[in-house]
Amino acid sequence: MLIRLDPKNRGMYRYEPPIEVVKTFGDIDREAPIDDQIADLLWIPASLVCRFVFQFPFLRSEADELFSIGVMVVVDKVNNSDAPGHVIGAHVNLKTQVKMEEYANSLNSIAGPTTRTRYEKIKGGILTPTHCRLTSEDRVVDDETELLVRDAAEHLGYDLNNMTLNQKRKLADTLEVEWRKRK
Repeated sequence: MLIRLDPKNRGMYRYEPPIEVVKTFGDIDREAPIDDQIADLLWIPASLVCRFVFQFPFLRSEADELFSIGVMVVVDKVNNSDAPGHVIGAHVNLKTQVKMEEYANSLNSIAGPTTRTRYEKIKGGILTPTHCRLTSEDRVVDDETELLVRDAAEHLGYDLNNMTLNQKRKLADTLEVEWRKRK
């Protein structure tokens, strides 16, 4: 299942972030101290978490992780963006949504083949490897992706059944590097 936030669905789930968040709609004062700018933008990742958890209830246990991803985006945009105060909120909103979608999709697959860019690649005629089970109800399928993931995990010394999140990320990075080498 590809997780993408439906912009038409405005339903919200109640979520209490681990830190205090104050909703400040309006322009951000870019001349204010960085801590104040960050505090003024934290409501954006909190509301996105509410929307993600409403649309995908199985993400409830990952709500704090999604919020922390949003906080990292806020800090990065405040520190490294030259966007004016009336635009930076839109930048944070879009970038946070993309990062949260990527994280949620990486939970479903070790290889993480279902990313947002896959849609654009398919439109351009570029086919990327996809994951499917080696066995199905009616036939046996020969899928190289599963074999590559198993081989990479074995090479790194990871047990596929008991991998930590950091090990999954390391495995995905290793597979991406190898994929780029083969191109």
